[in-house]
Amino acid sequence: MCLGYRVIFLLYLIGVGQILLAEPAGIYVYINNPAADSALAKEMISELKQVLANKDYIFPKTTNIIPLLTQEGFWQKRFEVQLSSKGKALMQKEKVSYLLLGELKRDAKKQIMLMYRIIPTYGTFKDETWSIKSKDWRPIKAGWKTFILNSNFFKQLPSKTTKPPDIVAKPPDTTTTKPPDATKPPDATKPPDIVAKPPDTTTTKPPDETKPPDATKPPDIVAKPPDTTTTKPPDETKPPDIVAKPPDTTTTKPPITEPEPLPFRPKTEGESTTAIGPTLKHIPDSSSETSIPPTQPGTVSTPFPKPPDEHPLDEARIGWFGEKIPALLHRDKVPGQYRHAQDQSIMVAVPQGSFYYGKETETSTDTTAQDETPIEQKEEPLFYIDRYEVSNEQYCQFLNAIGRNQDTDGNSFLDLSNEACGIQQRGTSFVVKPGANQYPVVKVSWYGAMNYAAWLNKTLPTEQQWEKASRGGIVIPQWKSKSSLISIIPNPLPQRPYPWGKEAVSEPFCRANYKGTEDQYSKLAPIQAFAGVGDSPYLCSNLAGNVWEWCANTYSPEPSRAMESKLKACRGGSWGSEPMHLRCAYRYGHLPQSQFNDLGFRCVLIPKE
Repeated sequence: MCLGYRVIFLLYLIGVGQILLAEPAGIYVYINNPAADSALAKEMISELKQVLANKDYIFPKTTNIIPLLTQEGFWQKRFEVQLSSKGKALMQKEKVSYLLLGELKRDAKKQIMLMYRIIPTYGTFKDETWSIKSKDWRPIKAGWKTFILNSNFFKQLPSKTTKPPDIVAKPPDTTTTKPPDATKPPDATKPPDIVAKPPDTTTTKPPDETKPPDATKPPDIVAKPPDTTTTKPPDETKPPDIVAKPPDTTTTKPPITEPEPLPFRPKTEGESTTAIGPTLKHIPDSSSETSIPPTQPGTVSTPFPKPPDEHPLDEARIGWFGEKIPALLHRDKVPGQYRHAQDQSIMVAVPQGSFYYGKETETSTDTTAQDETPIEQKEEPLFYIDRYEVSNEQYCQFLNAIGRNQDTDGNSFLDLSNEACGIQQRGTSFVVKPGANQYPVVKVSWYGAMNYAAWLNKTLPTEQQWEKASRGGIVIPQWKSKSSLISIIPNPLPQRPYPWGKEAVSEPFCRANYKGTEDQYSKLAPIQAFAGVGDSPYLCSNLAGNVWEWCANTYSPEPSRAMESKLKACRGGSWGSEPMHLRCAYRYGHLPQSQFNDLGFRCVLIPKE
């Protein structure tokens, strides 16, 4: 009998101890907004402080979360990102209990759209999301405040306590003979009574839920995040032996003289001052902003990751379209995708068949398509192409593997001295600048792109291959198929002007990173930023916009005289391009030693016979 009371009294002491030792919840606010609406973002922070006036919270001042969110994929998958165990561990280390992620933007009709998401870094309740669209800010602010007040996030936060409750241990009542039910677990959600007494077996009236909480009542006990210090690190795989493939000695180094500029070259603003990534703001409170300090260490290149589980049919070496998979590729579990054995890059197949090549009549004009051939059907054998542009992280692995930034003829790969370049050299090693891992490599020459591709037994795409990957063939994959092999259907838009079809780049939503403001990126965007909304029929992302992409072949404004040219072809447009330059057929060219802040590349793999 006495033992039961001792247990109750012990639970009471533990509960009070947790209340006394409980730390305030760390709330990290991350809002992306156009410069014109920065005042609204600050007002949201001010409103949030008022809403949380009676809650115990802090705004952690840390710069580690911005690059983490980029690496986790927040700006690639928008509001679908799930934090990894490593990400949650970092949040807990930084004392961040909740992430409040918001995106504020305006559409073509000047309507304000607010998307909001609350992500707990520990606990059992799920993420909460909310969005609203209006021409007036007032209903948005009112709806946002209601959402916060009704959220589990708000209900989980402990209330502020000014004085700990007095602890008076009341001796157990010896007149009660009935011991407590030891088999019934205590209610973990109910705070312990201040004075320990035996359980009352009489039926009591449930409390009125509409009644406001008593300010003297101790706060609810919020589960403390689990200790992640004992987490076993993942197994690291040994990177394969890397032998740098020498450059093609048949390629002669062109003279450094710059040709006359082409009259129809698309203008790109700010070529020498590109910042890494979108204009993002970390707002820990309403009066100050912090950013990544320039002295923060960069990300050191890591070994190639462990390959994911392969598709069951991979052992039979049968691809998604029934083809024989090349030795360097593995069939991924995601339909249509393959993994390269050396760097685990994602590739997609472009099956053999005919397609339309050249200028289509719907969007092309005499001024924008003067170097394009009339549209015609061409045949292209099977090839595989990178789904995404080559990233800084991938290119940094290449540089560290070969240990140099130029080929044997002295042709520079990257312009490391330019601030727009996402990679820098430290001693004999190369590192990615903070937060730039998943952004496309820029300031890279044609020689740098070709040597990277050769290192992986790949090459650069020809213009013909690039255009087929962008526009699709006469027939294209049927992605709704649930079969182990992907079926083929007629292409409903075989002469489509853009990779996604014929819709404008910003309607009904933005599909590419270009000169317009609707895409929310001032300059570069991550390589997966528009995956799913701007993909080509073969699932290639960012073929339109973000960065121009080097091609293997030479370029001339007169296609019939391409062999006489010293220029190399570029396709796809960039973050500084007008919509007309994002077309599948649009062509341009640069000298192979050119290095611009809106010029990158992707690779193709040609199966051997």
